[in-house]
Formats: sequence, structure tokens, C-alpha cells
Amino acid sequence: MRVAVIMRANGLRSCVAVSDAYHVFRIRRLLEREGIGPVHVSPRPDSKPRTEIQRAFAVLREGQQLPAWRVGVT
Repeated sequence: MRVAVIMRANGLRSCVAVSDAYHVFRIRRLLEREGIGPVHVSPRPDSKPRTEIQRAFAVLREGQQLPAWRVGVT
């Protein structure tokens, strides 16, 4: 993860990560795996899915991405 390289090069150890509401958990895990921590996350206020279909799509997308990341696919 490029941001972790930049942070280490500048002596930074912790951060606040801002991303989509359903993506913040994965962002935290990615940064922690790179040795950054503590990682505080904040979902963008406008990123929460507004409809049931949008919510289902977001859950399915993140539900696939997290296991794929854990085995090194993404």
C-alpha cells in the first residue's frame, strides 16, 4: 500500500483514514497490516448507501473484497 510507504518515509505512525462507509474496515486492516497504527477511520458523510439495493451491493462488494485481500488476490 503506497500510503504506508510514504508515511514510513516521513516518520508517521498513525492516521485518520476517510473513505466510503463500507470500506473503512478494510482500509484499517490494510494499514495495520502495513505496520501503521493506530488507524482511526471516518466514513464520508455522503457515502452511506441510501437504498436497500445500494446497501446490498456495498455489503456484497466488501464481503468479496475482504476475503480476497486476506488471501492476497487484491
